[in-house]
Amino acid sequence: MLVAPDFEDLIAQELGATEHSTITSSDRIATTFLLPVSNPAMSALVGNQMRLVADFVWNEPLVGDHRRGLLVMTVERLPVKLTGQVELSRPGQVTEVSYDCDLEVKIPFLGRRIERAAAETVAQVVNSGQRLGQTWLAQHGGSGQAPEQT
Repeated sequence: MLVAPDFEDLIAQELGATEHSTITSSDRIATTFLLPVSNPAMSALVGNQMRLVADFVWNEPLVGDHRRGLLVMTVERLPVKLTGQVELSRPGQVTEVSYDCDLEVKIPFLGRRIERAAAETVAQVVNSGQRLGQTWLAQHGGSGQAPEQT
């Protein structure tokens, strides 16, 4: 699922992307989304659309019930970058995906406002993946159940 182009199509649709393209291999997926911009601080810098590039690479093979990868998201024409580790694990009957990411915005004076807007967009992408992932797994032989929150 995490490297399936069809899954990226669902995320693009959920985000309201006007265009998207995906490049895949067995351990990598890179998707470019053209997204509408509604935040005034962001639209002042990029216009009414922004190009977000999400690149996900598994950087180690599956070991036991764990696998780790690297996620990098950038926004074209802006010094905005999210970098983080993704861990896939199966501690019981449910597979869990966890993200540990840092968001970096390097824009003097406007950085905080842009950082909040960028964080909202990144959260939308991740939350859409979470919600759609549960549905995807249920339709493709997984449980689709979210793990219990502790």
